[in-house]
Amino acid sequence: MPWRNQGAGDSSWMRYRHWEGKRVMSFGYDVRRILAGHQTREVIRKQALQLLDDLMSERKNDIMRRPISFLAHDIGGIIVKDALIAANLYSKTYGDIFDYTRFMIFYGCPHRSDGISDMENRIARFLFGRSMNSKFGDAVTMKSTESLAAATVEINGLFLLSKNILRTHVVSIYAGGYEKDIDMDPVFDIYCSTLGAPFERQIKCGSADQAEIFQNQQKMQLRTYNPRLLNCLDLLTEKPS
Repeated sequence: MPWRNQGAGDSSWMRYRHWEGKRVMSFGYDVRRILAGHQTREVIRKQALQLLDDLMSERKNDIMRRPISFLAHDIGGIIVKDALIAANLYSKTYGDIFDYTRFMIFYGCPHRSDGISDMENRIARFLFGRSMNSKFGDAVTMKSTESLAAATVEINGLFLLSKNILRTHVVSIYAGGYEKDIDMDPVFDIYCSTLGAPFERQIKCGSADQAEIFQNQQKMQLRTYNPRLLNCLDLLTEKPS
């Protein structure tokens, strides 16, 4: 079930949108284990492999191959990218997922930085700024920010090397600043939260991107908020080819 994310935004709109018979699944993970510090990279890979195994299990009885779309928030985006890295690496087992991934929306995900120190700074500001009354709780430490930053930089590089973005529709939603009506941390700015890849769709987050406008297409069209995002969501509900 989609949940309220204290960091990168709100995914509860997914439960209200009409997906026209499409199969929608939510993947949960233990963020405290990721923030444990000394085994962050290994835990992310384990979560990524679990995501791949869950998808393979759901698809094993499909008569026809369905295209796959991912919608990921903050740390979830790191897991999705590592899952696709592993799917490409272990193509004999997970190649079907790599080959049929057609669409990805990254909502406030750390894609780029000016080196490891910049990524550490961004992740520290994000985690410590959101640790109270959030999913992170008291799991945030300086060690966890350092380990998560190192894992993120490594995964970002390997994801680009996998060349998945050359065969997939990619949408990156970023924070536009410190506006009060935005529910995305400003550390996820246009540089950090975009890949800078060819054909990537970059969309600024704002109050219009919250759950209320995703309830149906008519409401979005009447309010004329972010028509590019509406077009992106339409791709999610296209019939399999």
